[in-house]
Amino acid sequence: LVDVEPSDLKLGGCASVIGIAGGTIESDNATVNIPEGALQQPETIAVGEVIDELPESINKATGYEVSQIVAFTPYNQIFYESVEISLPINGLITMYY
Repeated sequence: LVDVEPSDLKLGGCASVIGIAGGTIESDNATVNIPEGALQQPETIAVGEVIDELPESINKATGYEVSQIVAFTPYNQIFYESVEISLPINGLITMYY
């Protein structure tokens, strides 16, 4: 686990206010499906590609070279039901052995 200061990340993506009835947020890089009951009050949920260049310690923390990173905000959001996150396979991770 790498400790990152979340305020240093800039997002290019989309945001929606999602209520207790649930909803979906879609960007070019990810889709988040939030079911009914996952939130206790309306929240602005955002998803988007991280467009800042990351420090080498983060970029190599997984053992893989990372070409795209997707972030979800607000950070530390608590969901009371399971949330489905969909990411496209092509172009997100290039593995080097």
